[in-house]
Amino acid sequence: MYEKQGTPPCGAFNAYIWNSCMDEIADAITDIALLRVSELRFSAIPQEKLACAELRSLCLERTVHIEIDENTVYFSSAFFGEFILHTGGATGIFATEDAARLWVSCKLILTPGGHSLEVLQVSPTVQKEMVERPLLPSPTFQGVSANQYLLPDFSGINDAAHQEALEQEAVRFLMQYFREAVECPQSVSVHKIAEDKMGLTLITDKSLSDDLSVFGETIFAESDVDVIAEDESEKLHCAAGTVLLDPDVFMTRNMGNYNFTLAHEVYHWYAHRAYMLVRMQTQHIPAVQRCYVNGSGRHSPEELAEIQANAVAARILMPRKAVQIKYGEVLQKYGTADEMVVADLAIFFAVSKQTMRIRLKELGLMDNAAPQQDMRRIDRLSLFDVFSTDRNLQRLLVSGAYRYVDGYIVKNEPKYIEKDGTATRLTQYAAAHLEECTIEFKTVRRKGKVEDSLMQRYQYSELEADCEQAFTEEELKQHRAGFEQFVKEECVDDLAPPEKTFCELLAPYVKNMTGTDFEADTGVRRVKLRKILDGKFNNPEVRTVVAICAGLNLDIMETTELLQSAGHILLNTREHWAYKYIIVCGEGMLLDERNSILIALGVPPLGSRTIA
Repeated sequence: MYEKQGTPPCGAFNAYIWNSCMDEIADAITDIALLRVSELRFSAIPQEKLACAELRSLCLERTVHIEIDENTVYFSSAFFGEFILHTGGATGIFATEDAARLWVSCKLILTPGGHSLEVLQVSPTVQKEMVERPLLPSPTFQGVSANQYLLPDFSGINDAAHQEALEQEAVRFLMQYFREAVECPQSVSVHKIAEDKMGLTLITDKSLSDDLSVFGETIFAESDVDVIAEDESEKLHCAAGTVLLDPDVFMTRNMGNYNFTLAHEVYHWYAHRAYMLVRMQTQHIPAVQRCYVNGSGRHSPEELAEIQANAVAARILMPRKAVQIKYGEVLQKYGTADEMVVADLAIFFAVSKQTMRIRLKELGLMDNAAPQQDMRRIDRLSLFDVFSTDRNLQRLLVSGAYRYVDGYIVKNEPKYIEKDGTATRLTQYAAAHLEECTIEFKTVRRKGKVEDSLMQRYQYSELEADCEQAFTEEELKQHRAGFEQFVKEECVDDLAPPEKTFCELLAPYVKNMTGTDFEADTGVRRVKLRKILDGKFNNPEVRTVVAICAGLNLDIMETTELLQSAGHILLNTREHWAYKYIIVCGEGMLLDERNSILIALGVPPLGSRTIA
């Protein structure tokens, strides 16, 4: 029976090898010493006289090579062992350094309850040189180099090599789970990756803190987790592979923050599982990675795991090559790298504007200096914030007096707006006389309530439309009637029975459409078209009505009338304001484009194709 000598080297993984793997490694060395002793290259006595060897003691010196992939670890460690050498009838004890230093390569699979270990190679040293190089993983192994804590090793905290390592780590993840996103611009559905491809369980209806200091948690081993339900703390039993996201990330922030938080947690499961399982077993702490909004600034292993998850999550959602391609397309549309470009890309990649802006600067696609803002031009995400709170702006847009074109709120007159098929754009005259025909915005700071219940976000400053000069008195008379009717209708609680049914009102718009065209335009299944034409679909849900209206490019008045015929009104909620917004400001857009805006605003997309 051998004895462990010395103390474990620094690092959690060395401690794990020392405490949990030494016996298995010693058994493998003992087998070789007894059955294939010549492989150990002892030099104290001639090889032809050596019958076998017996391991007397073993000391772990260091671990020099570690690669991880999820919960699988390949490592090579240096050991110093003392042996009793047996010859033909003679026994002696030798402890020479040349004969006793061994390099051991292993494959370790970690589980919440322990591990399985396979010793792949034991290689001796002769004159301080290894007889064989450490056995590395097979070429098919998809892992990454790791440090002594089993965290991915992206050395060089701010240099180009470090940045490139982060890019390659995101590519490694995407090549396993969503390879088409690496070079083909598209939104990365982390939700589908998590549930359908990684088999994770997502829980999004439990608060994780009372102040939103915790966005998410990843469960690496079966655990009871502290959550808040109906303002009361409770324990929630979670299996390994469970990801919890605080619902307020979605409600008070936006879909971009939600996607980023989910990508962050998914990467924890993908890259930090080995680290967490070893940490659980060596430090006897719960295998739960709780992700706080603000880190402590210390580069402890736990803090480093958070830094890595943030850095790689951004690159998973916004792959370098895909961003470069899409950036070129959007830049061609706007001509300059400003907030319009940032907003369009944020909507496309389903991230927040701040995250998108940082990524563009990281890739050298935007200057670090803040661009001078054109206060007459407003991106689609910022416009929603103003539209949903500013009654004057609502009046301009809902009445049809002004329209959102090329990033401007512009007077709806042929002198200023021209059509190209279904698309609209500013005329050359309008582009040269923006002060004459567009609304200017100004930044205002708000005091008082920190949380705005309508916007469902924390708000300290916001844009406000300067509408004072938007209407002449004559124009006010022309447009006020329609807007006031809209306001009156949207506030009615007890709707009067409509003069026509939903099907009767909708039939003229769809009577010449095929089922294929109807489904393609509205996202509503083609079988509904036949029911509409037969008068058998008079009580659709709000979402279905809005999807049809958006797909048919109807205006807000037509949409309101169809909603009322189906027994609905649009309420004062974020979701319903988003519906109003894509109808009023999305004229000419395809349903998929409008859905991208809804997703960016944290609202589920419309249409049967996207919602079961």
